Amino acid sequence: MARTPKNLGDFFEASLEKIQNSGCPTSVVDCFAFQKARVIEEAGKMEFENKELPFLPVIPLGFLGLCPAEQMKMIKIAGKKGAVRIPETVRDNGGNSANKFPYFCFGVAVKLSGAMKLLDVQREILNAERKLSCLAEAIAVCILYPDILERNSVAALGSRCATLAPEISAEDGAPVLEYILPEYAYDHCRVVSCASRACYFEF
Repeated sequence: MARTPKNLGDFFEASLEKIQNSGCPTSVVDCFAFQKARVIEEAGKMEFENKELPFLPVIPLGFLGLCPAEQMKMIKIAGKKGAVRIPETVRDNGGNSANKFPYFCFGVAVKLSGAMKLLDVQREILNAERKLSCLAEAIAVCILYPDILERNSVAALGSRCATLAPEISAEDGAPVLEYILPEYAYDHCRVVSCASRACYFEF
């Protein structure tokens, strides 16, 4: 059932507090805070399906030197920081490469793939006219909600490293970024997508 969430201001502040506590640079947090009024205004016009996040703050890969390895360190499980096992050259197929500054995704869903092959999940998302989330957006989900990694992994089907898709999971209780084969089904894997993206940051 579609709904318009209440207390968007509280949700915004809680999200920024989690990001700040993750070790994110204050200058990045300030970029998000600058956009608060516009983000809340935009989200207030939308309706969201059950369990969708109204919005998600995202740090573009490489912004202020925050490459995948640096952003993974912001994902913490019981004090253990995330690590990277894939090359830094991740290609973005998610259509958000124009966002060079911290931005927001709206209507964010984190869907369990179940018995479906990831390529079939990808096709289903695109047929619903939603956007596949890229690696930066999958990392953003895990920064805010690291508990998701206790039972599931999170795949970024909007990004590729060669023909493989990045996946964030927990190994020995610590977050890790590695590869996943999108041609296969993984009953433990969640796929992130969003309805739209926007950046309201101005100099």
